[in-house]
Amino acid sequence: MTEAKDRFVVAIGSDAMGQGSDDLGRILMKSFLGALTELETPPDYILFVNAGVRLTCKGSNTLEDLDDLEARGTQLLSCGTCLNFFELGQPEKGSISNMMTILEVMASADKLINL
Repeated sequence: MTEAKDRFVVAIGSDAMGQGSDDLGRILMKSFLGALTELETPPDYILFVNAGVRLTCKGSNTLEDLDDLEARGTQLLSCGTCLNFFELGQPEKGSISNMMTILEVMASADKLINL
């Protein structure tokens, strides 16, 4: 019998990491997503809410990293309400989701990183 894999989820609520300098925060977020691509086992899901949805949309400097993660099996879910609020349209990477699905994924996570 094989051992079940832990569900690893990352939830991102901003296009910048940390507080203080938004410019530095965007650099750190880009670096964080790049580091995720180097993990032996990438996240099962990355959830994007609030300003985090900007990372999945046209013009984002993280699209290449997100493309790499998707190719390795990571599901990218962007909050539809958030995309509408910021008038961003369709994400370039991943798919549109709703809060119930986002909640279910978070609740089922064995490991959750919440940024």
